[in-house]
Amino acid sequence: MGSEDARRYAGRPIVHRHASCVLVHHALKAPHSMTWLDESIMRRRGLAQGRTAVTHSLTEALQGSYHYTIGPYSQPVLSIRPGDRVVVETRDAFEGKVKTEQDLPSRVLRMPFVNPQNGPILVEGAEKGDVIAVHIETMKPRGDNPRGTCAMIPQFGALSGTSLTALLADDLPEIVRKVDVDESGVYWSRRVTLPYRPHIGTLSCSPEIDSINTLTPDSHGGNMDLPDMGPGSITYLPVRTEGGRLFIGDAHACQGDGEVCGTAVEFASTCLLYTSPSPRD
Repeated sequence: MGSEDARRYAGRPIVHRHASCVLVHHALKAPHSMTWLDESIMRRRGLAQGRTAVTHSLTEALQGSYHYTIGPYSQPVLSIRPGDRVVVETRDAFEGKVKTEQDLPSRVLRMPFVNPQNGPILVEGAEKGDVIAVHIETMKPRGDNPRGTCAMIPQFGALSGTSLTALLADDLPEIVRKVDVDESGVYWSRRVTLPYRPHIGTLSCSPEIDSINTLTPDSHGGNMDLPDMGPGSITYLPVRTEGGRLFIGDAHACQGDGEVCGTAVEFASTCLLYTSPSPRD
């Protein structure tokens, strides 16, 4: 799917493959009046076919309980039609429990209950064997005084030894950094401002029978932590259950090419999505 989009897009988009998911990210302006989005598989072959979109709002109140597994057994919170938009209120990866720099994750979190997910969202017409295209349109910090959180957590991340990846070095000290965030920047310190480059860390459709924790990436999508999966990207996810059962969460204000310390700058976001199923050939 991604290679066909790549041949057609103006401006040479970047195409990533993660298991059986395909992410198409376009970072340059198209030189023609017909944009890369108009030429995408999502627009040309999606079931929406230009219908007038309805915008839904998936608030914290409507979501109720957030999910720590992705699977076919949780109760859907929303049902939408192809081409609809959804404004989603995501929580940060710690579900807001790390409120200050004194709230050490080892004390306030219960692992592996992190990366809370919104959903599942049913997309009408999506059937097993199809794909659901998810176009992330915008991502904004949420709250009156938005702050992000970055942390070093014992037994977590590539810089710390774990039961699966032992290191000879001693563990690095546990530390939390709270960071002010707005759409102009991520204010690491008085001297250092990082670029605001928001993206979604965890995006999935449901597996057919398994329920997979939200820390694990696999062919359903999951915790991919790709910094390109932000505004201006389309992710094609495989449909394995009726309606697809879309899950989304784990928003990042910025991140390098992966979460080396185990976290990005985690933040609560308001994310606008456009979705459309595309049938299999």
